[in-house]
This record gives sequence, structure tokens and C-alpha cells, in this order.
Amino acid sequence: MNTADPEMEKEYSQQMAARVRKTDYVARTGQIRVFWKESKNDHARDLANMNVLGAILSELVPDPAMERTTTKEEGRMQNAEKENA
Repeated sequence: MNTADPEMEKEYSQQMAARVRKTDYVARTGQIRVFWKESKNDHARDLANMNVLGAILSELVPDPAMERTTTKEEGRMQNAEKENA
């Protein structure tokens, strides 16, 4: 965010970092627990997520879910490329 107001910049940065991935070692089980910690004030992050969703639905950016392919799909695509070459 580009603003001349340092207080607004600080608030924006805090809201964008409102959700963080944490890891915790549980001594009782000997396992590592992974979880997401969220603060209450994440309005700027929500707005950014909605803007990204709007861009995906408007087909301005590719849908990340559609970019994931399975090994089987990758094999089919490679075979199709070989046939068309």
C-alpha cells in the first residue's frame, strides 16, 4: 500500500498479516501440530481475497484450482503434444 499516512500503512500491514500458519510441538504425543492463527481484524485481507476472486471469475487471471493436474492428466497432455507435433 502506498500512502503518506504511516499509521494507515501500519494498520494495513497488520490486517494483511492477520492470518499466520503456526507450528507447535506437543510433548505428550511427540508430534508437531500445525494450525492457522487468525486475529479479529482482517478486513483488508478479506477485501484483497474478494478482489482476487473477482479477477478469477472475470477470467482476468487463471484459476489456481484449474492449474493443478494429476500425474495421469500430465501424461495425457504430453501424449497429445507428441501426437500434434
